[in-house]
Amino acid sequence: KALVFSVDAGENTTKNFVLAEGAKISGLVTDSDSNVLANVNVNVNVSWQDDNWGMGTCTGSDGKYLLVVPSGSDYSYWLSAGGWSCDPDPETIYALTYYSADGLGTYNYGEALVFSVGAGGIIPDKNFMLVEGATISGTVTDLNSNGLADVNVSVQGDNWGMGACTDSSG
Repeated sequence: KALVFSVDAGENTTKNFVLAEGAKISGLVTDSDSNVLANVNVNVNVSWQDDNWGMGTCTGSDGKYLLVVPSGSDYSYWLSAGGWSCDPDPETIYALTYYSADGLGTYNYGEALVFSVGAGGIIPDKNFMLVEGATISGTVTDLNSNGLADVNVSVQGDNWGMGACTDSSG
C-alpha cells in the first residue's frame, strides 16, 4: 500500500524510497510490410493480487520499445500495441493488438498471452506486427444541431473497447 501523507504550506518533509530492480520487456513494432513503426503506443497491463494497472511507452524512430516493470512471480503481465499514436498528428492509426502465444497478435483481449518474469529478468523480442485500423468519425449535436464538446463516444467489440471525447465542435 502507498503511504498517504499531507504537507502544509511552507513545511518541508523527506520521504525515502527503497527500489527493487525491475524486469525489462522489449520488442520491435512493424507493419505488415516489415517497416518499423515509430511513435506507436505500447502498453503493459499488470495484475497483482486483486489490483490491475498499466503503464506504457512509445516506440522510438527504430520501432523499438522498452518497458521496465515490477518483477516477481506475484505479477502477471499482458502486452498491447497500437490503438492510438504517440504522435499528436499521425498519418496512420494501427489497430489495437494484444501479444499472443503464437506471436501473431490478437484483437481479442481474452486471447492475450499472460506471462510473469522473475526479479531482474529480461523478456526480449515481444514483437508486434500491426495493421492499419479503421476510423469512425462523426459529430455529436444537441436537438438544435449545435456541436457538443467533451462528450465521450465509444465503440465496443468482443473483449475490447475504444473511446474518445468530442472536440470543441462536437
